[in-house]
Amino acid sequence: MTIGPVDLGFTGQKRPSRPADEPKRTRTPRLDLARYSGVYVLAAFIIGYGLWVPETFLTSTTLQSILGDQAVVGIVTVGVVIALSAGVFDLSFANNISMSGVLCGSLMYFHHFAPWQAIVASLASGVVLAVVNAYFVVKVGLNSIVVTLGTSSVLLALTSWLSDNGQFITGFPASFTRIASPKPLGIPMLTIIFAVVAFLGWYLLEHTPVGRRMQATGLGPDAARLAGVATSRMTLIGFLVAGLTSSLAGVLVTAQVDSAIPTAGAGYLLPVVAGAFLGATQFKPGRLNIAGTVLAIYLLATGVKGLQLGGGGHAWITDAFNGVALLAAVTFAALSQRSTGGLWRRLGFRRENV
Repeated sequence: MTIGPVDLGFTGQKRPSRPADEPKRTRTPRLDLARYSGVYVLAAFIIGYGLWVPETFLTSTTLQSILGDQAVVGIVTVGVVIALSAGVFDLSFANNISMSGVLCGSLMYFHHFAPWQAIVASLASGVVLAVVNAYFVVKVGLNSIVVTLGTSSVLLALTSWLSDNGQFITGFPASFTRIASPKPLGIPMLTIIFAVVAFLGWYLLEHTPVGRRMQATGLGPDAARLAGVATSRMTLIGFLVAGLTSSLAGVLVTAQVDSAIPTAGAGYLLPVVAGAFLGATQFKPGRLNIAGTVLAIYLLATGVKGLQLGGGGHAWITDAFNGVALLAAVTFAALSQRSTGGLWRRLGFRRENV
């Protein structure tokens, strides 16, 4: 006995009949290697470096160093990822880290502000930067990369002015430097702050209407606008998050090293961009996501730390490794059909230009 052809309901085509007594074939779940490749690479790094330099790599000191050192990178990257999700690329974050740290330090050192007042003022400067960036992108209609490169140059000038032509500012109240020093249960305080920021960013993007509207804006602003999304507001929110997280990072770096360094933000540019793009290849390929970003940050940090411990600690290792990782991530995004449709459209590129 056989079962007759079944109409699929779309094109009127018939599905081939199947004998009634033929057992149903079940599809075996297939492990998606690309989606979770970062997890496998991270495990390989840990095993490889553990065999290469076990006396220095497999220690609690190295673990705390990786967790603490990457917390600031992670905080900034979360903000950049959220801005990218709204379709804007904020390149002013690096100089905003420097400017916010110097502003916070100068207010405490030269103007005797209380630490909390200086922190609030620094965070407020991030809001002002976001509003300025959003104005030129939304109202004037300029490309976000061009706008943020311009405001980045202005921030550089402000940093130089506030620091008296690039001078370090140091000697802050102990209540300020203690922000970054505690290690409850052996976990660096900066790592805890990063975890909170990452959770809030994940919740915003994945579980709120605002997050869904931001992603719709990033995927196609015209279509989102026709669907009733206030795309200008989503752009502003993206810039606000990026501005606040980079300003917070500037404050935390200043507290961590007890010094306002005018060039502090320069070293964060490549790791943040690499982490954002590499994170978009993990868990949800082609889609910016916080979980992939967190994995990417610690994957890069582990790779760099192992090479530094095993290769003599040369300063060029960090830039070389992050640069290669960025090229690999962007190449993967360009070659992947799913990634091309999402990532590159957010940055204003077309498939034929990739």
